[in-house]
Amino acid sequence: MAWETRSETTYDYHGLTRKHDHGFLIFQYTLSGVGCLEYGGKQYRLQAGDAFFVSVPSDHRYYVPSNEEPWEFVFLTLGGHEAEKIWRNIVSVKGPVTSIGRNEPIIKLLFSTIEETMSDRLEDPFQASLHGYQFLLACMKHFLCYREPETEPHSFRQAIRFIEENYHQPISLEDIAESVHLSRYALLRLFKQHAQTTPIQHLNQLRIQHACRMLTYTNKPIKDIAVEIGYANANYFNKAFRKAMGMSVGTYRTNNR
Repeated sequence: MAWETRSETTYDYHGLTRKHDHGFLIFQYTLSGVGCLEYGGKQYRLQAGDAFFVSVPSDHRYYVPSNEEPWEFVFLTLGGHEAEKIWRNIVSVKGPVTSIGRNEPIIKLLFSTIEETMSDRLEDPFQASLHGYQFLLACMKHFLCYREPETEPHSFRQAIRFIEENYHQPISLEDIAESVHLSRYALLRLFKQHAQTTPIQHLNQLRIQHACRMLTYTNKPIKDIAVEIGYANANYFNKAFRKAMGMSVGTYRTNNR
């Protein structure tokens, strides 16, 4: 399980040449940028919200295309006969590539599993296997038993977009509500109904996700990261991070360098 950003065109994997990964399935979800997948004689351009599910060995290739924005993604690998059976059913129904919203339960589970892995809370192999099977069950529910949900209200989508575009600013619940012309109470009801969370919880989760990436892949000082993701200072950032991840910012960086 990992969260990566790749820009080099040397990031290029072919499913028939990965000898050390035989017997595994790979689920990869694009967060930003662009990647490419070649599968079954077709080429798929992968952008934010696109996911693919491939097995190794099989005739596929995924890679970073030239002259595109860096490809940011999360992925996990799964093994076993049950996983392969579920994968075959999914591909027969949905094809190798599908789009999944960031608020879907399967993606929330993916993030929570990866965050636990990066925080070293899944050191026990049995616990890691349990999380893998939980994700498989979520895949079955989403891909094989999935029904299109009711269309999310335009105001909810606008609020999500406002948060994603302004998370690095010191925005408040009132700012979010004002951006979509709702009262704070109406906005809270909207998020509870469609995201099972609050606007501020969603904002903090987004900030912590960006912080994890910056702590792992950059050498920026913690105080600079705090400001870049919207916290007033490093002390407040560290308190929020410890509450979300169960450890200090410094410990997380040391464990994941």
